[in-house]
Amino acid sequence: LSHLTAAAVAQGLGTPADADRVYASLNCLLMAFLPLVIFLSARRLGMTAWASSFAAMLYPLLYAPGHFGIGWESFVWRGHGLGAQLWGTFFLFPALAWGYHAVRSGRFYAAGVLLALCTLAHFLCGYLASLSLGLLLLLPNARVKWPQRLGRLASVAAVTVVCTAYFVIPFLLNME
Repeated sequence: LSHLTAAAVAQGLGTPADADRVYASLNCLLMAFLPLVIFLSARRLGMTAWASSFAAMLYPLLYAPGHFGIGWESFVWRGHGLGAQLWGTFFLFPALAWGYHAVRSGRFYAAGVLLALCTLAHFLCGYLASLSLGLLLLLPNARVKWPQRLGRLASVAAVTVVCTAYFVIPFLLNME
């Protein structure tokens, strides 16, 4: 997703030879907006504005050197330079927040699209988000019973499968 987006933007700008610069610029934009994404995701989870702001403010300060995680040291030039993982991380937080909301409310379309974007951006981030959303079935919830949560999560998964079919089907067919 990250490389195709950069190529499409470079083509749209009429500078296909500068796709690497476009990719680097898009990565900088994603890093700049990642705290905002965390803020919005925390708000979607039901946190207060202060708690959401605090979470967004703390994210750039978290540091786990040498672990190829979701911290900024994994994305910056002097770090590991994991650009595709940055894209996956960018969509990870909204996928989790909207997925949690979908299981509770039944509004599953946006959650499925966000989970698909997360998966297409970085397969491991999508896998992590999928497993995390699967754990929602184990959390007790008096308002939404277990079978209803399972059905809503299956709806999120169905939207995700449809959105990622062009990638997943050839991937599975060519596994050797």
